[in-house]
Amino acid sequence: MTEHIHNAYHWAEGLARFTGRIPVAPGAAASLKRVAQDRLAWLDTMLGEGPWLTG
Repeated sequence: MTEHIHNAYHWAEGLARFTGRIPVAPGAAASLKRVAQDRLAWLDTMLGEGPWLTG
């Protein structure tokens, strides 16, 4: 989950900083952001409404 967020940042908002330093794929940034949003939504449903991570 965090890998998608991390790479999406490198390939979108951080593109100018990371081009030439690491392999970048700007065309993949939007898709990675959608995957990360989907996975975060899934995690929210798994955690539920309780005050603690375990309920």
